[in-house]
Amino acid sequence: MTDDASWVPPLRAGRKPAGQALLGWLEDPRAPRICRVGGSSGSGRTHLLAWLATGCPPHNPKRARRVHAYLPAAGLTVRSATWLLADRLRTTARTPVQLAAALKSAPPRVLVIADLDRAGGSALPDEPRRIVTELLAHLMHVPDVRLVVEAAEGSPAAVALGELDVEVAALDLDDPRWTEPDRFAAWCAKLPGTPLPAEQVYPSPGLARLAARVHDGAQPDGGLSLDPATPLRDRLRSTAAAWWKTLPDELRSTVRALAAVEHAVLAEEWATLPGAGDPDAVRRAGELLPPHADGISWRLHLEALAAEATAEAPLDHAELVRALAAGIPRTPDGRPDHSAADPERLGTLLRHALVAGTAAEFLADPGFVVHADPLAVTAALEHTPLTEGSLAEGWRLAGPGLLGTGAPAARAATLHAWLHGHDPATDRSLAVAMSPAPRWFGVWRHRPRNGVIHGLAAGRGPHRGRVLVATQDGVRLLDAYTGQDLGAHLGRLPVRPATLACAEDGALLALDNDGVLGMLPSPAPTPGPDGATAVAGWAAQQLGQGLTALATPMIDGNPLVVVGDADGRLTCFREPGKPGVATEEPVHRTVTALAVAEVDAGLMVVSGGTDGAMRLWKPGQPPLADPIGARPFTVTAVAAGRTDHGVLYLTAWADGFVRLLRLDSARSEIHLRLGSAVRFAAIDPSGRVHLALLDAVFCVYVPPLE
Repeated sequence: MTDDASWVPPLRAGRKPAGQALLGWLEDPRAPRICRVGGSSGSGRTHLLAWLATGCPPHNPKRARRVHAYLPAAGLTVRSATWLLADRLRTTARTPVQLAAALKSAPPRVLVIADLDRAGGSALPDEPRRIVTELLAHLMHVPDVRLVVEAAEGSPAAVALGELDVEVAALDLDDPRWTEPDRFAAWCAKLPGTPLPAEQVYPSPGLARLAARVHDGAQPDGGLSLDPATPLRDRLRSTAAAWWKTLPDELRSTVRALAAVEHAVLAEEWATLPGAGDPDAVRRAGELLPPHADGISWRLHLEALAAEATAEAPLDHAELVRALAAGIPRTPDGRPDHSAADPERLGTLLRHALVAGTAAEFLADPGFVVHADPLAVTAALEHTPLTEGSLAEGWRLAGPGLLGTGAPAARAATLHAWLHGHDPATDRSLAVAMSPAPRWFGVWRHRPRNGVIHGLAAGRGPHRGRVLVATQDGVRLLDAYTGQDLGAHLGRLPVRPATLACAEDGALLALDNDGVLGMLPSPAPTPGPDGATAVAGWAAQQLGQGLTALATPMIDGNPLVVVGDADGRLTCFREPGKPGVATEEPVHRTVTALAVAEVDAGLMVVSGGTDGAMRLWKPGQPPLADPIGARPFTVTAVAAGRTDHGVLYLTAWADGFVRLLRLDSARSEIHLRLGSAVRFAAIDPSGRVHLALLDAVFCVYVPPLE
């Protein structure tokens, strides 16, 4: 590129003008908010967008050259695209509306959506259009969001983009002005095989690669000659037909097998596909095919070549399902052993079952669902009826966490937490999938009728053994061991809490997002003026409305109040009228969450902040120099508690990731995701962990390590 962009990786095949055009769009705040990159199959659209994302990372020192999220959309649905995009943007969202709402308060964002025309795959051909109308259209309601989208001219996605109420710029890679002829010719001359004259394949890299392989077949001369004046799509079809003609007959089924998968596969996986033949056949066919962009895998990425491979024998989806199912390993008693199967293979099976109309039998098996490629499961569940307690409901509620979890046992634990108690057979199947010994498991789940949770606190004093849940209807009591709603209504808090704490006398203390303190008095107040409510009132009076977090421990029978503020400092107040003990320096940029635990050394304050760090502080001493955990996401909740098996610390981040940590000799650590950000958390003495999402409260148990 130019001198001022020398840090950008090189663009080959003469595509420097196209790269400069994209960088120019990125740097021009007056440019249309959407840039559509088009071109025929093989024109290098996906490669160009990957180059842009690689050369313009989110933390680029050049602010005008930042891509904040890169999303390959092949095989995705509206749901999975939303979930993955939210994850790349360091938040969680189940729906496009939630994602747009999360971005409205975020800085400007540039998003790159690659391979949109292949969204949904062959099973869900309407997904490219739906992603535009149901996801991207919502993102365009956020003024500071800009999009680079790959969609071929005339495709359903491109048509839908043109119908949005937003101006769209177009970069068509079939247009010769975006490719330098001399550099393209020099690149063509170095291709493996027998390159055609560059002018015959200009300006398509995919056409050039395939044409160079035509002469590598059994016939030394494929007789291929392309007229540069012929439309590019016709040249692609002619080249694909010539390549297929020169392919040895015994390798045609091998290549046809590759058409059955919609993702790039390594040679080992290719050889296991129905009809692929033996590894030697795969090796020979691979030598005749241009490899995938990574150079080590294969896919029939040229539409014309895939059409040629399936023209004589269209894919029989039902037969492919039977063949793929027969290849699943078996347990000694003859049952399918999904844990021993390749997730991508199970995903391929499910995609063909969706087309064949037989997906329901696989989706009814929790063991299959948690072991298959989660993107394929999400697509297969797209039009499954949503019934309470079904796997489909659990998957849609927990979806963002399921896609972000690599281990099948962890996916099983998350689904079990959402579905526990609805169906004994599902419970048993998920318990088997969590085996041999789950690191954590759900005890109960509660969803309030109005669906929105504004706060959670562990009950103390007269509320001991209870979990207090604040909703817009008021504060309700749940049994901490069963999750049963006890029907008690404590009234409405005067503020909507960003932090909620229960004092030892049962009083509730809350801070809203503006730092305003609100209280619900104790049902059994202790005599005298020095309870936690009085201490909290004194703290608010001293520090004003800059408070952002609050905790109310009880030490030696005396109430304390620990607060965090917008400047990142922590302060501990012991009684009204006396100054608090504060950290000398800020421990976070802004404190977002606080908890307190009693440890062998006394009182330990646990804090989290917008810097993503979790820190420990013993009042009167300097905070620990290093955080005991840090991730590049805002901390949304912390909790700490002494249990029968040691002190347990919890940190939850804005992307939905939760870490449970015991600082014992083994420093045992457990991770979980429930699908949305945990906003409030508490740990009771029995070791049960209570977690509040926006619309559900969970109780999970962490067994001690043996």
